[in-house]
Amino acid sequence: MLSENQKRFTGLLYSCPLQGCVNGCVLGFYRNSFPVYKIARQVKKFNETEILTILNKHENCFKKRNAEFHIVKINRQLEIKKILTERQFQVVKLICKNHTNNEVAEKLKISLHTVVNHRRKIYKRLNINSVKELKCKILKKDIFY
Repeated sequence: MLSENQKRFTGLLYSCPLQGCVNGCVLGFYRNSFPVYKIARQVKKFNETEILTILNKHENCFKKRNAEFHIVKINRQLEIKKILTERQFQVVKLICKNHTNNEVAEKLKISLHTVVNHRRKIYKRLNINSVKELKCKILKKDIFY
């Protein structure tokens, strides 16, 4: 029977979002050392202190990578904001939250015609043709997270 920490460790080995990032990820060594079907059996060999040490190292690694991701996210947001005006960016945020043109006009207190013009200019500046492409481009850049 596995302890709670052994279960946590095993779970991270199977599902850590940093799996592809072997350099610097403390779990990369363990993940690559055991065949997947033997991980739970190998984890039983670690004592609680070893597991806690590994989990703490992983948490520090995760925090560092999360901070790096946050910096990249901010840079991407600034990149999009350079392309669009502030008002266009407001329109984009509402469109990405599934608001209709009428709802966007109402929320921003502008005419429907102005919303349509903003959308046309947004599509042109971002080189897209649909709301689906807009969401892909914007959400891929992690602006709202």
